[in-house]
Amino acid sequence: TKDDNEAYNRGVFLGMQMAMNFQQFKKDYDIKLNKKVFLESLAEALSSDSLANPSDMQREFYRLMGEFNSKKEELDNKAASENLSKAASDLKLKKIGENLYGEVTEKTEGVQIKDGDNVDATITLSKADGKSIEAPLPGKVKVGARNLPEPVGEALKSLKSGETGKFATSARAIFGQRSSQIGLEPADVVIMTVKATVAPAEETPKTK
Repeated sequence: TKDDNEAYNRGVFLGMQMAMNFQQFKKDYDIKLNKKVFLESLAEALSSDSLANPSDMQREFYRLMGEFNSKKEELDNKAASENLSKAASDLKLKKIGENLYGEVTEKTEGVQIKDGDNVDATITLSKADGKSIEAPLPGKVKVGARNLPEPVGEALKSLKSGETGKFATSARAIFGQRSSQIGLEPADVVIMTVKATVAPAEETPKTK
C-alpha cells in the first residue's frame, strides 16, 4: 500500500542517516558505537513509557558530549602537532612558536616588526601538497591585535620590514573552529607565504 511504501522509504532514509552519523561519530571522536545496543535501546525506549526525568537526561547528554568534545580536542591537538612537526622537518623549517615553524626567504635591512606596528601584509595560504587555500585575510593588520590569529602575529614578528617568509602552522591554530568552513580538517598543515612592510606612521597635523 501507499502507506507501507512511505513507511519503508522513511525507514531506509533514517537507516542511511544513522549509518552516516555512526561513521561521523567514529571520525570525530574515535569512538565506535555498538549498533546492536543502540537499536535495542531505541526499541525499548519507543515501546515503553520512560521513567527518566527529561531534565536529568538532558544534563547527562550535555555531560557526555562535553567529554566527547574534550576527547576530540585532545585528538585534534595531537594530530595537528604530529602533522606540523613532520611537514616542518620535510620543509627544513625552524620552530618559531608552539604552532609555528618558518624561515626568512627574502631578507632586507628593514626594522624588526613588533607588537603595535601597523603592517601592510601580503599573505598566501596553501596546503602541504601545494593546493591553494581560499580564505579571507586582511592586507593591513596591527601586530598584536586580538583578532589577529596567533600564528600570523608570530610570523610577522619574525620578519623585518620588507622581508618575505615561509611558514607552516595548523588549520586549527590559524582558523580554529572555522577550519571546516574552509574545507580543512583541524590537523591539516597550512603553509603561509608572508611579505610584510611596516606602514609609515601617520603625521599628526600641527596646530597653529
